[in-house]
Amino acid sequence: MDPNAPVDDVGAGVLLNILKPTGNDEFVFGYAPVGADLSAFAGQTVRLRFAEVDNQFFFQVAVDDVVISHPQDVPATQPATLTLLVLGIMLFAGVILRRA
Repeated sequence: MDPNAPVDDVGAGVLLNILKPTGNDEFVFGYAPVGADLSAFAGQTVRLRFAEVDNQFFFQVAVDDVVISHPQDVPATQPATLTLLVLGIMLFAGVILRRA
C-alpha cells in the first residue's frame, strides 16, 4: 500500500493485491505459500497490510512466517510450525462452530 493512503483504503492506495480469492475457490484449504515480486517498489517506502473481508459466505485467514527478502536469500520453510498453526486454527474454528 501507499503509506500515505488511509489504512482502510481499497482503491488507488493499494499498490498490489498478493492474494485475492475468487468465488470459485475452495472453502477450506491448508497452508499455502504465497509469493510476490516486489521489485517494482525497490527504493520506495510501502506499507504491508493484511486484510480479510467476509463478503461471500466466510473467509478466515492466518498469516505466518512473513519474509521480505532478495530472491537469493529466501529461507527454507518450516512445515512443522506451519502444520501446528493450521491445526490450531482448525481446532479453534471447530470450537466456535460447535458453540453456534
